[in-house]
Amino acid sequence: MQSERLSPDEVTFVCILNACGMVGSLLKGEEVYIEIEKRGLIEDDHTINNCLFFMYSKCGSLDSARQLFDSIPVHDVVSWSALIAMYTEHELGEDALDCFQNMQLLGITPNAVTLVSGLKACGCICAIDKGREMHAEIERQGLMEGCEVLGNALISMYAKCGLVAFAKQVFDELPDRDVVSWTILMAGYVQQSQNKEAIRCFKEMQSERLSPDEVTFVCILNACGMVGSLLKGEEVYIEIEKRGLIEDDHTINNCLFFMYSKCGSLDSARQLFDSIPVHDVVSWSALIAMYTEHELGEDALDCFQNMQLLGITPNAVTLVSGLKACGCICAIDKGREMHAEIERQGLMEGCEVLGNALISMYAKCGLVAFAKQVFDELPDRDVVSWTILMAGYAQLGQSENVFHVFSEMKGWGIEPSPVSYEVVLNACNRGGLHNTSKTLYDAMSRDHGIVLTSVHYNCMLDVFSRLGQLDEIRTIL
Repeated sequence: MQSERLSPDEVTFVCILNACGMVGSLLKGEEVYIEIEKRGLIEDDHTINNCLFFMYSKCGSLDSARQLFDSIPVHDVVSWSALIAMYTEHELGEDALDCFQNMQLLGITPNAVTLVSGLKACGCICAIDKGREMHAEIERQGLMEGCEVLGNALISMYAKCGLVAFAKQVFDELPDRDVVSWTILMAGYVQQSQNKEAIRCFKEMQSERLSPDEVTFVCILNACGMVGSLLKGEEVYIEIEKRGLIEDDHTINNCLFFMYSKCGSLDSARQLFDSIPVHDVVSWSALIAMYTEHELGEDALDCFQNMQLLGITPNAVTLVSGLKACGCICAIDKGREMHAEIERQGLMEGCEVLGNALISMYAKCGLVAFAKQVFDELPDRDVVSWTILMAGYAQLGQSENVFHVFSEMKGWGIEPSPVSYEVVLNACNRGGLHNTSKTLYDAMSRDHGIVLTSVHYNCMLDVFSRLGQLDEIRTIL
């Protein structure tokens, strides 16, 4: 149009700014902005300002969007809502809620659009008190009636804040419930590890003849995997096949694979993997993790090697599983190769899980000196790092080193975990330090609030038996 020397009007600018925003074309959007400035439309046209703001927001140029917002002398609920939505969309919940509060201080009442973004921000940072205030505002204005999006945002906020019972209460009070409402509630149950409740919701949704979408399938497959419900998972698989989603949806394929893996149906998981024409590092990592989780180290390392032969570079997730596989079968040479790859990619910095996997691999292979060397080089060490090192010493019967590391960990102000105590108690027993075991055992729950596990109990049963303290045994039993 410009090449034909036709001059765009305000409607044209609105249209092209929206297009620039949707494709993230900041450069073209700024060219349009210059043209708009030449026309003097910035101050006069409220719609153009909103579209410019939308373009900056979608292109991720948040500072420019905020500068534009601040340059406008008068703001209404629409412009405030756009600003709050921008921060929420970029997961800046604190900024979004600050804007929400400032808007209210100026006497501007939030509408349904503002509240949807506000609730999303609350869910993002678990700001439950602010979320409840918004819930009260929704009820005060009577906005819930006929606004499914607002009801769904409220369910999602409570679910993300871990209050799934409140989410269910809102859900039950909705005048109309669509597939999104059901899916958000199911996702809340899965997030809180109430996977059986999620499956129950799925059945109830189907009884109301609502058709699940891709997000619902992802949610329910994860729930089936977590509870090991292969039968229900295969029912869902049949439904997915009917929709023709297997070939088209990469996420669904990954969730199906996860479900089969968690249910122990490894052959079905492998068949699904082999049926997919193209694999990336994510799908290979999932396959390697599956074999590692089921202690099939040889199979895991075969997959690792095949992935590399195809030219796919392992990432941190792949390497964590690979190191676990090496530790499982004491494949120290392969473990050292992975260590070299980690250093080549510079992955250790800021990745405690990878550092801990490396310590564990060396410890399980009996090379605790190398495990200690990696431990000493870690930029950050958490309770898991210390416990793995202790377990390495315990495996070699070096009880004194176990106690030394345990003491040093506490000296650094790191509170031992239940697993840390399991390692130390077992080391005490193997070293014949039964009175020390008893002292530690008494201090665990009394002084440190540790919830005792069956491993702790079994360890102490052995101690009390050796000490002939039958009364103490009765208290445990």
